[in-house]
Amino acid sequence: MKKIILSFMFCMMGAIVLFAQESYTKSYYGVPAGIIKGANVTYHDGMKVTITPGYGECNGHYWEITESREIDLTAVIHWFEETLIYIYIDDSASSYPNPSIFGSREYGPSWDASRLGWYIGDDRCIGVLYSYSGLSGGIPKFTAHGNGNLVRFIMDEPIYVLVNGGTPTGSWIRITSLSDDCPTNATAVNVFAYETDSGNVDLSLTAYETATAGKVCHELSCAGYNRGSVSGWIQLGTSKDISWRGASDDDPQSTFVYLNGFEYER
Repeated sequence: MKKIILSFMFCMMGAIVLFAQESYTKSYYGVPAGIIKGANVTYHDGMKVTITPGYGECNGHYWEITESREIDLTAVIHWFEETLIYIYIDDSASSYPNPSIFGSREYGPSWDASRLGWYIGDDRCIGVLYSYSGLSGGIPKFTAHGNGNLVRFIMDEPIYVLVNGGTPTGSWIRITSLSDDCPTNATAVNVFAYETDSGNVDLSLTAYETATAGKVCHELSCAGYNRGSVSGWIQLGTSKDISWRGASDDDPQSTFVYLNGFEYER
């Protein structure tokens, strides 16, 4: 909040001069709106995650995690299907600066331009992870790197098979399932792809919007004889889909694309 402070200054002639001086109050214990430092969601075991120490702002409140905190997600793991789990600060249940934290698989957050963060209601998203289904279900091992509003999440093993034996046509092919498999607050995905052929391999991947615009920015590509593979990050567009393209003379049912992780905002 900006304040106008009126100050008096005596000059040498004895007159009183009035001047205005601007100052700014520090909101949330000096933490700007939207900021997050630390507080990364990291792997603990098949049922729990650990929130590392950190601080930030949620719905106009300063919060701080002074020691690593374990969060049990057993109640929100879906045992019948793979799912994303979002980690939130519970605004109404928090006794600030000590935040209450919960996990939810039901809804992803939306960007709130006025609060400069990803929210569902008044609860701010601080992390995302993935869980498996079935008897061996739970939270698979992962790493998460980031010290601010942007975090990169990588699985020890690929999350999803996005293309399973795809046939190249020489044109871009959209992977429409990706938008269902990555978070609503995802900004990029990490993929691994390979293609086999009796001759030369020519395989490329990029964001759907980039492919339709005929651009090559952020494109992953590989070439080789009999087999080519590539892995890396692809920046996402608004659709959150990506596209792949192989040469029209490449072998049919020879292309495979896996989702390894995603980058997300908080």
